[in-house]
Amino acid sequence: MTQEPWTVRTMRAWLRKDLESRGVPASPLCADLLLAHVMGVTRTALYMRPVDEVLEPVSLERIRELVARLRKREPIQYVVGSWHFHGIQLDVNTSTLIPRPATETLVEQALSVVKSWDPIEHHAVLDIGTGTGCIPIALAVALRGRRDRGHILPWNQDPTPTVQVALEVEPAVRFVATDVSAEAIELASKNAESNRVEAAIQFRLGSVWVPIADGERFDLICSNPPYIADHEWDSLAAEVREHEPASALRGGADGLRFLKPIILGAPKRLRPRGTLIVEFGTNQAAAVSALATTAGLTEVSIEKDGDGLERVLVARGLPAPEVTPAQVEAN
Repeated sequence: MTQEPWTVRTMRAWLRKDLESRGVPASPLCADLLLAHVMGVTRTALYMRPVDEVLEPVSLERIRELVARLRKREPIQYVVGSWHFHGIQLDVNTSTLIPRPATETLVEQALSVVKSWDPIEHHAVLDIGTGTGCIPIALAVALRGRRDRGHILPWNQDPTPTVQVALEVEPAVRFVATDVSAEAIELASKNAESNRVEAAIQFRLGSVWVPIADGERFDLICSNPPYIADHEWDSLAAEVREHEPASALRGGADGLRFLKPIILGAPKRLRPRGTLIVEFGTNQAAAVSALATTAGLTEVSIEKDGDGLERVLVARGLPAPEVTPAQVEAN
């Protein structure tokens, strides 16, 4: 009996059923993303392909390889090698965390701060633990769009002649992005290049404040540091615990191993009235608020993510000290 050919329809149905039977989360989405990746199209474009289109043997072999990885609970983002974040496309690999929606909340808070600067120039932004580079790249792309009167080019569209010049204009804000992983720095640099903002971002290797020079100050400091407490580790999904880098997830006994030095060290690295924005775990709001108050930060607030969970700290540095007439005369 002749084997019926594998078509787009039959392969989608088989993938969904197989992944669901293996307990893969969001199996319909994973199936569609995997099939679209192998066919070299976007997920949206996949839905427009003829459902009776026959898959090539090379595609079938590639699907077998990738399905085997998904069955081992490897995240779909690592399997296809890229992910969509805040309007941009990023390459991802096992050297970094996979960008998540909660970090988009951080980016939105950062954008509200940056867009309040008038004019947007001669400002500096620091991202600690940049990973894929998602935070500074998303901010730089959004700022590039603002300089073109609000136009932000979607990642999957080619620039039209009317916006080509704007895409080549460097954002006036300068970014510094750090990470303790050389592999992460390499990946983030490539992501900056693919999103055409490499000229605006300087990547540095090192942990927390080590890569920052004495006297270097920033108008905005962002961070999505490791914050998973030791007692929470075993409860994480297999996709996270067994595949994403533990060094980018684990925050020590209480989850504050990196949050604490970042928050306490921020005031002397912020310019007057500068802003600190930090992502944290779902049960750490009280702890990070207390740390911000202890550090002498002001206007401390906790922002919720899209699921209504408290996930982002926003706080201000102190204003510049007033200069008295006597001090002016003394100088």
